[in-house]
Amino acid sequence: MAPKKRKIVNVEEVTHEEEVATLQTALEDKNKEIESDRKKHGETVANLNLKEVESENDKIEINNLKRKLSESKHIVDELKERIKCPVCLEVPQTGPVPVCPNGHLVCNECKKRVGNACPTCRVAMGEGKSLLAVTVIENIDHQCKFVDCGEFFSREEIEKHAKVCCQRTVSCP
Repeated sequence: MAPKKRKIVNVEEVTHEEEVATLQTALEDKNKEIESDRKKHGETVANLNLKEVESENDKIEINNLKRKLSESKHIVDELKERIKCPVCLEVPQTGPVPVCPNGHLVCNECKKRVGNACPTCRVAMGEGKSLLAVTVIENIDHQCKFVDCGEFFSREEIEKHAKVCCQRTVSCP
């Protein structure tokens, strides 16, 4: 029988092989960690991009709302201008609002002063009333009647404010 050849293994080779295996495992772990960080970073970037898009959409929506508010204010100002009395240049605060046959408005106080003739076209006023003007009056904010106040209130609140306005005229005892 032939003698068996024995393979002589150097202790240093075993140590290097174990070290290489350990390093390969560590490298795989690091690669997994890097990949995980990339995914997290990718999600973070995606979230930031989404927030940027949402922010842009919010800015667009805010600008649209500002534009609509500006248009609404313009319409309300135009309505106020149309129902303003041509004599005292005030917006009536109560109805009914007298109207001539041609559609010109005048407040109740000024109608009493000018008589039966329309101050705009000089046609007889008659007994016409503008329901549209009353609707506008009821749905707009009115400026306080006292000179230096300048605040605006709804129809229901303006009377309450007039009683306590710091610019109102008071009688000294």
